[in-house]
Amino acid sequence: MSALAKKIATSGPVVLKNTIAVTRPKLATFLKYAKVELTPPGPADVPKIQEGIQNLIHSAKTGKWKQVSVRVSYEVFHLFLCLEVCFV
Repeated sequence: MSALAKKIATSGPVVLKNTIAVTRPKLATFLKYAKVELTPPGPADVPKIQEGIQNLIHSAKTGKWKQVSVRVSYEVFHLFLCLEVCFV
């Protein structure tokens, strides 16, 4: 048992150093995308949001939602099903 403890104690810093070396680039990539993707919408995004809502309302009024393919409707159904399972 003593030999195992000594081996773990001596290899611990090496393993930690290797783990840090491997995860540092992946963490940098994650933080780069997180700065862009996880920021709240700003004042410059308001016109785009309004345009998207207007397009949604126009599509609902004209019945464009009836022309959706089976694949897209299945994906939407699957999304709602997953959300229900996750949050209920």
